Amino acid sequence: MRVPNRNPNRRDGVVPETSRHRVCLSSRRLRCAGVLLLCLVILFVSPVSGASTPLEGVDGTGTEADPYVITDVDELQAIADEPDAHYVLGDDIDASETRTWNGYAGFDPIASDGEFTGSLDGQNYEIRGLVVDRPDEDRVGLFANANGTIENVNFEETTVVGNQDVGGLVGAAHEDAVIRRISVSGEVTGDHEVGGLAGRSAGTVRDSVSAAELAADDENRRSFIGGLVGLVEDGSVERSAATGDVTGIRAVGGLVGVVSYDAYVSDSYATADVYGVDHEDSGYYFGWEDSFTVGGLAGAVDGSVATSFSTGEVTGTRRYHGLFGEHKRVVDSYWDVDASGHEQGSLDSDDDMTGLTTAEMTGPDAAENMVALDFDSVFKTTSDGYPILRAELEPAEFRVTDLDGPDALEVGETAAVRATIKNVGALEGTQNVSLRLGDETEQSTSLTLGPDERETLSFEVTAATDGAFQYTVEATNEATADDAASSVVTISDDADGTDTEGPSSSDGLPGFGVAGTIVALVLVTSLARHG
Repeated sequence: MRVPNRNPNRRDGVVPETSRHRVCLSSRRLRCAGVLLLCLVILFVSPVSGASTPLEGVDGTGTEADPYVITDVDELQAIADEPDAHYVLGDDIDASETRTWNGYAGFDPIASDGEFTGSLDGQNYEIRGLVVDRPDEDRVGLFANANGTIENVNFEETTVVGNQDVGGLVGAAHEDAVIRRISVSGEVTGDHEVGGLAGRSAGTVRDSVSAAELAADDENRRSFIGGLVGLVEDGSVERSAATGDVTGIRAVGGLVGVVSYDAYVSDSYATADVYGVDHEDSGYYFGWEDSFTVGGLAGAVDGSVATSFSTGEVTGTRRYHGLFGEHKRVVDSYWDVDASGHEQGSLDSDDDMTGLTTAEMTGPDAAENMVALDFDSVFKTTSDGYPILRAELEPAEFRVTDLDGPDALEVGETAAVRATIKNVGALEGTQNVSLRLGDETEQSTSLTLGPDERETLSFEVTAATDGAFQYTVEATNEATADDAASSVVTISDDADGTDTEGPSSSDGLPGFGVAGTIVALVLVTSLARHG
């Protein structure tokens, strides 16, 4: 049935020109209103965000003052996207899933094409189960190349396999690298320059310990393998230790494989058993005859070693001795003649090194027999074992265990805030304790506490303006996460009866709040109706 055309200005099935214009204008107005609504909602409701980054969603901005906070293994891998940024660990990390990553090659070493020049502070948290399985690659570890600061990280059950420059933490640490308070356990395997912590280091390694088992899969018979560092190249190892067994072919040491000419080792020790394994076809490489060069502390020392000791068994074919395979400069160092099986400390001479019995090196009497070692600040005797480094003990960690302060004040009034601080670590420490009112630091003091010691500090807070303010007492810890306790004080001004409540942000609508958003919606609706 055909519908009669009741509009004399319109042909059948054709919209008149004026009607089309009205429809188009109405549509455009609705679209404009929709766009305006979206813009206003974004402006009034959404928080302002910066440009997206590979670490978007991670707390922090990556600056030294506001580092990225890493809490899982995916975020750990994302460090590779910004190798010049600053990071802290915010929790223990389970990295066991890396075993199946990248076709079972595991974690992709950070900065394999450049250098990590930022910083990573683990705050004494743990990374457990990291796997890096890349036997044909050089510079293998959590980091491939490091030239920044890495500290306060504990690696447990780590498995790292590589070719050259292989370490539990880093393949190659360069001259500006600072590595401190790191511990590693697990297994590390490579062909050349292999260490529990670093395959090669030209930087500073300090206050670190490796318990990793080390093995050189040495097809080229070069090894340079050490319980802590394979090759110390123009750098230093200080106040550090290695306890895991070490197996290699040449230049093999319980702590360090090779100490190069401008490098030095001091105040360190190794309890690792060191095994120099035989290999067919001997040759000549890097200035040393291919004669295994195995030592309880270091395989070959072309630089210097001072105030250190070793206690492990040492085996080999040639040039294997209690302390060094061979050396040039050594000062005031010791080895255990019973445990090592060697009366001779090194190939060259025993000057400035002393062989002692196990009984002389263990228990409280060790301090009397190893008089060159610093037992006041570096080493500590044990009840029946060898001395350990004080750095191996739990570091000083201050906690705010009690906070007592005012709930309400009047403007101009002064009150005391008392906080009890306890050192729950195993070492004495000096840390900073401060009082903040809001975001402003009001007072700060330095506090020294021994293990399990506590002290109550008193701060003064003066009410300057009315309002509700949070006050916080914070203990800053060097090796662990900071600790703090907070409370709220309400400051009133009875003279003018000013309302002390500030603007609420609980609705999540910064700047304009719910009312502003409602006004925006009304405005948009009006535009849509009357445009």
